[in-house]
Amino acid sequence: VAKIVDRVGIHQNPRLGSWDDAGYDFCLNWRRTGECPLKFQGAGVEIENWRPKNYALSFPFPTGGEIFFANPTNVPLDLYVDFMANGPLPSYYPLTEITVEYLNTEKG
Repeated sequence: VAKIVDRVGIHQNPRLGSWDDAGYDFCLNWRRTGECPLKFQGAGVEIENWRPKNYALSFPFPTGGEIFFANPTNVPLDLYVDFMANGPLPSYYPLTEITVEYLNTEKG
């Protein structure tokens, strides 16, 4: 990798373009700050400081929890979710289920 970086260099603005055809990009990450701008809920769901300057939105096993977010556009957008999973023992990589549901907030 070092040889390639020496030959090609590092781009000052590495953005190549939008992630979707609509041209909308939204990226939220609270790993370094511990400040999650999204609403979340569930018994035992918390922002966990698991290492200095490393935070996670932690969901207890087996109850889990919920994260809420809104699409600020009137067009469907792609959703990419990045997550880490650990335990319960003896597994370090347990099966994980993620469900995405549509919630119409206009109807209350």
